[in-house]
Amino acid sequence: TFVEVVSPTIVGYTPDKGVVNAVEGINQDSKNLETTVIYTANAAKAEIIYVDETTGKQLETAVVDGKYNETINYSTADKIKYYESLGYELVKDGYVGGEFGEDTKTFYVTFKHGTVVVNPEAPGKPDEPINPDNPDGPKYPADSANLNKDVTNTIHYVYADGTTAKPGHTQTLTFVGSGVIDKVTGQWITPITWTGNGNLTGEKTPVVEGYHVVRVSRDSTDNINVDGTTVNHETNDYTVTVSY
Repeated sequence: TFVEVVSPTIVGYTPDKGVVNAVEGINQDSKNLETTVIYTANAAKAEIIYVDETTGKQLETAVVDGKYNETINYSTADKIKYYESLGYELVKDGYVGGEFGEDTKTFYVTFKHGTVVVNPEAPGKPDEPINPDNPDGPKYPADSANLNKDVTNTIHYVYADGTTAKPGHTQTLTFVGSGVIDKVTGQWITPITWTGNGNLTGEKTPVVEGYHVVRVSRDSTDNINVDGTTVNHETNDYTVTVSY
């Protein structure tokens, strides 16, 4: 009698016969017996997970099917190019290939949101896509274009009839804005910050022989001279009229 034989375990493979059955009634006249057990590679998977590091969310998962110990046939190049066109920046391509294993192999490809700085030298273009390769994607905000603002204060010295009494005086202050935009969402990461000297200097009203000042239209505490004042990028150009 030939006893039952259990097929040995081979990692990653499955035998077509788990057991070779016992054979009884063997004698001197029996012919040789031969049984072949065929092992087939098990089905296997690999996962390539694309991750948005900025939000902590998964963007997508690619699943590759194959057989144990076969080479994983996959490339991340096209997906990386795609996500870069949406404004992402590659942090790490963790896909290293290799062979399918007994368990699912997992690889991570990590991105972060790209950013763009807007300022007077590189202003935004409202209604145009932030990412040229993604024309239907986020557009530059409307307030990202005009990032250089002049505020002009003009003082006029006039007689009661409106004619000029003395040459006028003009001061112009310049404010510069800059901010940072998320290229994926089109939202401000750092809203526009304006810098610049906002202090207009005061001006002593010149003397006009035979006349006296009757009115200063604004920015005056003594109704004679023009006081210094503070303005910002939201201030419109304005005029101060000193009347004699």
